Amino acid sequence: MEQEFKKALSNHNFGSRCHLGPIVLQSLAEHADFTIQIDAATGERQTKGDVLRKSVLLASAMRACGLRPGDVLALSGPNHLDLCIPYYAALYNGLPIFGVDPLFKYEEILSVLSYAKPKIAFCSPDKEKDFEAAAESLHLDIKIITFHRGERTMEGFIKEHSSEDDLINFKAADFEPSQIYAWLLSTSGSMGTPKAVAFTAQVVYEAMIFYKTFYFKENSVHLLMSPVQWLSYSVITIGAALTKATILTSSASRTIDHVVDVINKYKAEPEAYSLRTRHLPERAEQRLLVQLVLDIIQGVARTCHLFEIQIFIGIRSVNFGTIRVGSR
Repeated sequence: MEQEFKKALSNHNFGSRCHLGPIVLQSLAEHADFTIQIDAATGERQTKGDVLRKSVLLASAMRACGLRPGDVLALSGPNHLDLCIPYYAALYNGLPIFGVDPLFKYEEILSVLSYAKPKIAFCSPDKEKDFEAAAESLHLDIKIITFHRGERTMEGFIKEHSSEDDLINFKAADFEPSQIYAWLLSTSGSMGTPKAVAFTAQVVYEAMIFYKTFYFKENSVHLLMSPVQWLSYSVITIGAALTKATILTSSASRTIDHVVDVINKYKAEPEAYSLRTRHLPERAEQRLLVQLVLDIIQGVARTCHLFEIQIFIGIRSVNFGTIRVGSR
């Protein structure tokens, strides 16, 4: 961590105020031709240079609109290639990132916005009206930006508030990382009151510099099925930016056969779940394994058998024990 810290200081002169923003910028720029993302549904790829250009222009546009470190950014949508662009832009600008489940309906969106109070939100076009209605009901002044289609798209927002000149000499914001939050993560709500756990930019910086060493091998491909509000989404999204690792995602529906085909074609590591098997399963067993993972994501209980696996979830390997996978 000390080497990364000094490297960031030499380029950005932030002293003890260093955070992930300058290091992500630096890594994206140094390996601009490296493929950081693949959409398995379409075959579309983005290099680090592609992501760097888009995210810097978006960060510049947000600054032009008056957003400052500490202003919350809400992010919602399925796992398409543009989902990470506001994420990285938020890191550069010191905006706490609040992931909103893309499956949420109006009442749920209203609930989470009531305590997150974002200044800007990015969402799918089909959720734009729900976000607008929730903001109006809560009397919140939120800039609502949509991906690809809608009244105010991310592309249109960038074109309106930034220019190619903003790519020259762009630097991450300078702020005190121990005083500004980087992540606002929703809790399960088991106590009945919606709330979020907040992590400062300093904590996130230290954690990710540590975890990238253990979880992101050079030229590895990481399957990302986690929704944007999960901690594992953040870990993989940041980890790939900091290293020469590739994110494999899919804008298509998560059917069992599609996920199995993706894993087999790209030899991806399901890093968010680290499913470790004693042997490489045949396709029928792979389908059962993927079904279990999708059930975990969707919160479905299932009793199974066939072959033994261990399930590890999140940025820290948490052993949930041996589960038998299969059908009865």
